[in-house]
Amino acid sequence: MAPSLITHYEVYSAAADQTTLTTPSFTPSNGEVIVVKLTTWSSTDGMNAPTGGAQSYTLVGTAAPGGFNGWCAVYVATVSGSPGSMTISSTVATAVNTRHSMVVERWSSAQVDATPATNATKSGTGTTATTTLTTVSANSFVSWCMVDEQSRDPAGSTYVATSGTPTQDGLFDGHVGSNSVHYFAYQDAATAGSQTFGITGASSFAWTAVGVEVRAAAASITGDVSKTITATLTATGTNSAVGAATETTTATLTAAGTNNAVGAVSETTTATLTASGTNAAVGGVSDTVTAGITATGTNSAVGAANATTTTSAITVSATVGSVASVSPAVTITAAATVTRAAGQPRTGVMGWDLYSTLAQQASYIDYYRSVPPVACPNDGEPLRLGPSSTPGVLYCPFDGWQYPRDYDPEVHGGM
Repeated sequence: MAPSLITHYEVYSAAADQTTLTTPSFTPSNGEVIVVKLTTWSSTDGMNAPTGGAQSYTLVGTAAPGGFNGWCAVYVATVSGSPGSMTISSTVATAVNTRHSMVVERWSSAQVDATPATNATKSGTGTTATTTLTTVSANSFVSWCMVDEQSRDPAGSTYVATSGTPTQDGLFDGHVGSNSVHYFAYQDAATAGSQTFGITGASSFAWTAVGVEVRAAAASITGDVSKTITATLTATGTNSAVGAATETTTATLTAAGTNNAVGAVSETTTATLTASGTNAAVGGVSDTVTAGITATGTNSAVGAANATTTTSAITVSATVGSVASVSPAVTITAAATVTRAAGQPRTGVMGWDLYSTLAQQASYIDYYRSVPPVACPNDGEPLRLGPSSTPGVLYCPFDGWQYPRDYDPEVHGGM
């Protein structure tokens, strides 16, 4: 059985601040899997491990690439100890004001490995903000979070559905004022293998992301199970007696064990007993042949498994198990871009004059994009130098805007 999302909770900071994020109260059941997804707009200013309900939260993935990027982390916990009514909280890890967010998911019929599948590539730029992880089981889910530091309007973004159907369970939309955009989602992964997740848009993103595989929990017996036990007993011979003669043949076959299976499982136990001989007697004769056959074992399988036990001795103990896993085919798509070489003129009626003019304009644009701004783009306030511990940082004393953290050359070049 695939994992099932019970519910989720979204908590966002009201501004660039250091507030503690706390969920509403809830009462989970033992065995539930809790996934905590945390994000901030600053790669150097993350959040602390979540707390609540006396549960143990394990960090399974983090992304802090530095530079002009956001910060993401995913923690998981399996509920134990019947905590009753509880909340989950997380605090800002530094003394710097940040935009920060938290989404908490509660899953049933789920488990997360001690070292679960996560994405290797955790940041990038471009109009396609996607990454991949490789799930190890069928019927899993991928739960993920992403920060877009370019603060592109999410109305122009589309979730990628290459590997599964994404469901958004959180969104901090700070594109107005360039306060970053934080995405939270999960998607099904029906087959084990490479899973792609993320977003696409018309404008370039500066993205940071972390995802984790949420696997289906182990079940006692689920799926199609077939168990066949066949016993054959053959007794041949001649009994010639004068008086009272009794011949008794008894066969006992016992099979005991536990069959835990997910998928289609077939277990077959076959026992054959043959007794032959001649009993010639005068008087009271009793000839007894007794055979007992016992097969004991455990068959635990995931996927398609076939276990067969054949017994020809009188007593046999066997443990049988087989696991078959099939990795699905993976489709890889490569995109290619061809660009006119530098210095090559545009052909046609425009000629070299127009090309020279455009080249000169391009050089002006490149120059102004390379020059740090002198005033805040939001209110025109002259920028000031940051502390010596952060050389090269300029900030606005009025609204906290920072260069280069909040600087977008396409928007702010030449200010």
